[in-house]
Amino acid sequence: MMSLTDFSEFKTFSDIQGRFDIALDLLLNKENFSRGVWPYNLYQPEVSCQYEKHGKRCSQQHQKGYIVACKDGAVVLIGHCCAHKHLSLDDESLRASFKMLDASERQASRRRKVEALLEQRQAFIEQGKAVHMRHRELQARVYEVESALPRQIWHKLVERWKSNSLEVIWEYQTTKVGVDENGRKVTERAWYPSSYGKLQGLGIWLQLGAQEYAGQISDFRKQLELIPVKGHLTSAEIDHAETTFNSVAAIKGIERELESQFKLLEDFLNLSNLVLTVQLVSNQAIRAETVVAVHQLTGQTLAGKPDKFVAEIDLDLKRKHDATGVRIQQ
Repeated sequence: MMSLTDFSEFKTFSDIQGRFDIALDLLLNKENFSRGVWPYNLYQPEVSCQYEKHGKRCSQQHQKGYIVACKDGAVVLIGHCCAHKHLSLDDESLRASFKMLDASERQASRRRKVEALLEQRQAFIEQGKAVHMRHRELQARVYEVESALPRQIWHKLVERWKSNSLEVIWEYQTTKVGVDENGRKVTERAWYPSSYGKLQGLGIWLQLGAQEYAGQISDFRKQLELIPVKGHLTSAEIDHAETTFNSVAAIKGIERELESQFKLLEDFLNLSNLVLTVQLVSNQAIRAETVVAVHQLTGQTLAGKPDKFVAEIDLDLKRKHDATGVRIQQ
């Protein structure tokens, strides 16, 4: 008889028959029962219970049960219910032995899954390294953008992302001069909103340092390295390996999120979008600094002074609406 750890998970009757010569015509009872061999948990109830109840075969189609050995060496099948409710009804040690079989099967199943994943251990290590490098690349790119933009603009971007206030709106003023019914000169002034467009590409990259990506990636890599490379892991090592491999999905999620943030950052750094950052505050000096940052980030050459660039933006808005004044919408 092979050792317990050699048994596979039995999911079909054919799986069982592939490992054991089942004595299908034999009835099992307390007198001829010897010991439990291994549990089964099938996809569907396709196994006929061979336990003898009231002088005849149970024959209940079971999905979950046990492979058991008889005193003469024959191997038969018994359903989970019959094993616990009838065969071991009055025998504490027998009930305990079936529970131990279940526990052994669960442990063997865990071991097989862990050992299968261990074959991919090096691939997971390489994946962890690659995600780490992409995270470092994103950090460097974000730092470059944050360093270039004025602090007030950076804070405005974070604020707008958090509040989902992406539309950049200024107001223009129109002035109408007329005469009232008494012939006196009347001046009417009114303010109207005008949209410059919506900011594109804002995302969690704006607060990348607040995310726990670096710690998760680092811990994943360390825990992978701690899993021993040997033929037979201890129970504690299986527990550790299981916990570590359960983190694979989270690391893949981080990997997808990083690529998403790279794409958002690319959208943000489009020149037409960056120009919108010039319109986030009314302070002319900060707006001029932002113009310099925009050209620096896009590699464009700034023709003329930055304050002239700002003035042209405002002038275009005035011309468009024949306005007498412009202001940022607070």
